[in-house]
Amino acid sequence: MFFKVQKQLLNILRIKQLKNLLFFALLISQIYASAQKTWFLKFDISVISREIKLPGATISVTKDGSDFETVIVGNDAKHVFELPQDGEYSITISKPGYESKIFLVSTNNVPEKQVLDYYFNFRIAVDIHKILDGIDYSILDEPMAKLYYDRKPRIFTYNYKYTQTIENALQKLRRTVHEKEKEIEEKEEKEIKEKEIKEKEIAKQASLLQALEIENKKKAIVEEKTKIIAEEKAKKEVELQTKKETELKAKIEADTKAKADAEEKAKIIAEEKAKKEVELQTKKEAELKAKIEADAKAKADDEEKAKIEAEEKARIAAEEKTKKEAELKAKIEADTKAKADAEAKAKLEAEEKARIAAEEKAKKEAELKAKMEADVKAKADAEAKAKLEAEEKARIAAEEKAKKEAELKAKMEADAKAKADAEA
Repeated sequence: MFFKVQKQLLNILRIKQLKNLLFFALLISQIYASAQKTWFLKFDISVISREIKLPGATISVTKDGSDFETVIVGNDAKHVFELPQDGEYSITISKPGYESKIFLVSTNNVPEKQVLDYYFNFRIAVDIHKILDGIDYSILDEPMAKLYYDRKPRIFTYNYKYTQTIENALQKLRRTVHEKEKEIEEKEEKEIKEKEIKEKEIAKQASLLQALEIENKKKAIVEEKTKIIAEEKAKKEVELQTKKETELKAKIEADTKAKADAEEKAKIIAEEKAKKEVELQTKKEAELKAKIEADAKAKADDEEKAKIEAEEKARIAAEEKTKKEAELKAKIEADTKAKADAEAKAKLEAEEKARIAAEEKAKKEAELKAKMEADVKAKADAEAKAKLEAEEKARIAAEEKAKKEAELKAKMEADAKAKADAEA
């Protein structure tokens, strides 16, 4: 009976202890629940392109498949997202004309006891490049990295196994892009060099044409000066000849007038003398009328005859002189006219020769210019043809290379699938 009562007492004590334990357990659970922390991941993203900030890039974030936040970065090319706990996030970085890259972030499975603050930090710089034609970017459809919480170091970090796998594929893309960029750079350098050579050739041709035009202008100026000097000289010679003729004519007229005046004076003197002689003779005749009348009459007749003969001789001499002066004047005028005609003819012949020479020279220059332009065009056509042939060869080589890379990729993928199948 005693043992039975004791057993009942023990059972009652056990039940009370169990109730107390349950009470304390519930109390502790409530205290723990009330002390649990809410936190987020502070995800700091910088967008660059070849180590240079890339403003205007778009960063889109989805949480568990639904839109979470989308931003376009400013001049600092960065943004900080606050990703709440217990979520699966997909972050896409893109910009028109540039590559797009995807990152997966998980804020699940973070032990409560390892949450020391209300947020975790993670910083990343994403490098995206311009898209090039002829490059297969399909690998970028896959996430570049998967981020999760690592309990041992107690930080958010990469899934290094996945990162290594994607990195191998990215290395191939980088090599292809590098080769394409090198090809584009070489092509651009070649085009720049060809353009420089062409510009130098055009500049050389232009310089030659300019020098030729300058030389032609110089020659034209010299010819024009020579022509002006020749015309001026001819004009001066004509003026000098005219002046000499005028002076000669004036001299002849002065001599003729002086001679006429002298003859008139001599005539007057002779008449005066004759008159005096007649008066004297009349006086003598008056004294010796009988004797002198016959002598006076004979003498008068002789003097009259002599006078007539003298006047006739003077008239004939004057006419001869006038005739000779007129012939001399006519000869001078004829010589002057012949000289002027000869000079005009020589001038016309010289101008005709100059015109023919100028036309011949212009013709040769036009032929030379046409030949130079034809040579430049032929050279440009040959260079364009060579460029097209080089581009066609480069295109065929690129296609062959892309085909081989595609075949190699297909083979690698087939080998990887076969290996995966075998390992499975």
